[in-house]
Amino acid sequence: MPDTRGTNVKNSLSRQQFGGSVGFPVKKDKTFLFAAFEGLRQDAQSAVPLLTDTSIFRPQGDSQNNQVAILAGLTAQGNTGLVPCLSGPVGAAVAKKLGLPAPNPTTNLPPATCAAILGGTLTLNPATNPLSAFLVNQFENNGGVIPYNTRRYQASGRLDHHFNKQNEIFVRYAYSHDLEQSPDVQSLTGFSRGSAIHAYDNTIQAAWFHRFSESAQNALQLQWNYSNFDVIPNVPGEVGLDIPGYGNFGTQIFLPSLTILRRPEIGDGFTLIRGHHATKFGEEFLYRGAHSESHTFFPGRFVFGPLPGNLLSPCLITPAGCGLAAGVNPATINAIQSGSFGVPQFYEQGFGNPNYDYPRPFTALYWQDSWKIADNFTLNYGLRYELDSQYGPLNSDKNNFAPRMSFAWDPFKNRKTVVRGGFGIFYSQIYGQIADVIQTLGNVNNTRQIANLLAPATISAPCPPLGINSPATTALSACIFQTLFGQGKVSCTTPAAGAAACITPADLTQFGITVANAGPLPLLTVVFSGQPGYQNPYSEQVSFGV
Repeated sequence: MPDTRGTNVKNSLSRQQFGGSVGFPVKKDKTFLFAAFEGLRQDAQSAVPLLTDTSIFRPQGDSQNNQVAILAGLTAQGNTGLVPCLSGPVGAAVAKKLGLPAPNPTTNLPPATCAAILGGTLTLNPATNPLSAFLVNQFENNGGVIPYNTRRYQASGRLDHHFNKQNEIFVRYAYSHDLEQSPDVQSLTGFSRGSAIHAYDNTIQAAWFHRFSESAQNALQLQWNYSNFDVIPNVPGEVGLDIPGYGNFGTQIFLPSLTILRRPEIGDGFTLIRGHHATKFGEEFLYRGAHSESHTFFPGRFVFGPLPGNLLSPCLITPAGCGLAAGVNPATINAIQSGSFGVPQFYEQGFGNPNYDYPRPFTALYWQDSWKIADNFTLNYGLRYELDSQYGPLNSDKNNFAPRMSFAWDPFKNRKTVVRGGFGIFYSQIYGQIADVIQTLGNVNNTRQIANLLAPATISAPCPPLGINSPATTALSACIFQTLFGQGKVSCTTPAAGAAACITPADLTQFGITVANAGPLPLLTVVFSGQPGYQNPYSEQVSFGV
């Protein structure tokens, strides 16, 4: 049957963006009010070219991995003589299915017969292999033109009031709501790997500016932010299938992710001018409250990739050994073919408690001075101290002193040429996910909030007799995949009641895998640990210019 190529389809787009603002004095020279609103309604489509040509289900024929050239060379030899056709666990499964002798270490066949067998094995045929049928279905149903709809609304208002020459205040409130459907479904990301974003943000700010005198003033600023950011998978709890270069299917390994942020903040700065000095000092305090429910690794994933050709046939790895010309290059089993054989490079999944609720205060103190040493020379210098408080096993760095210094010099006193230079140390706050990962994916006091398991193909294990390619390979990741596929766990799209994913710890006991969130580390457990003396990242910056 000839291959089918897709036809170009133009994406549709409907977009309405609207808004407005208004400002007016409530009381002349005293009170002013400003308000604004903006909205976006967009119905768009994203192209997901997972299946533009059915040739991806056939032996690969490009210059990087030319399986077709090897098959053509074998076919051209006819059925005279024998070549070492089948080898390895995949070759053994093919031999058993066709009633041929098992490889020992190879199964020898006439060249043209070998080409026909390899060509059929390297082709994803839904009619002959339920796993191939499942993969073809994933490509057919997860691509095409996918709706990407957006609803975004933003509003804000600000009130400024002038009490007298000594006191002014302002109050500002901002609100935003964002709803996006499948923003991440594009390129090789299938619909089942995609998600929807539901976000709300509320922020209220207030400031009081008080002038003690012409040379002394203070600014007090307050802020409260409350926001929700939820990422909801299109298909919850389905195990992920990663096939690099071809497509990604199933629930993304970090979803769903539900986050609530509560961030009160206060800052106060005092400015004093005396003689040739303009001094400013103050403090900042931010309470970074965060509650997150992130199902990290909960859906699980099987990652497929290229495999050595000799898992199926020596003719793929050493074409010359099968009588082919020296110009015929070796070939591998590509990622989509390894998927049809049920041999992933690794399997990974996490189990446990997805909740993260650990606030992290941030405090800063600063002092700086601008000293006009001469009419044509100004020196600025200061010191800032920051305490980026962490929790749990992550270290809180307590010596973050950041000096800064700069100068401006007018050498000719004509205001046409100015020489400027400066130096400073600048610290960065630690990204909240670092503390989260160490707490939830680490081994804290022999307890693992999320037990993360990784089963590679390099470990052998007894495999239950449900492998698709019987006799199943002893690679652990392949045993798990083939068995769970036969039990309907890989194709499952709706987890059982009370379960976070279709694959549960009980499903893994048949492979001798124990999921434990406390006690000694079981085999295959992966943990993320933090350094005892972890420090805030910082930069030292120098500048000079004329």
